[in-house]
Amino acid sequence: MRQIGGAIADRHGGARVTSFAFAAMMVGARQSSQRRSATCCGWFITGFVVLFILTGIGNGSVYKMIPTIFRTEAVPG
Repeated sequence: MRQIGGAIADRHGGARVTSFAFAAMMVGARQSSQRRSATCCGWFITGFVVLFILTGIGNGSVYKMIPTIFRTEAVPG
């Protein structure tokens, strides 16, 4: 998922993709922490799979932001 996050960050910007991934991870964490009666295990596993996917996307987008940040900081201004 890291490669997909990097590709999406190339098109839409690393900060925007990272912010979206972080917000979606909050939803996934809430989903996996809620108690359900009959399908508790299914929701728990689904929530964690979503968290792992979004973590990979966020990792790729942050990885794409690093050169931009260093380039901006290195230019005397």
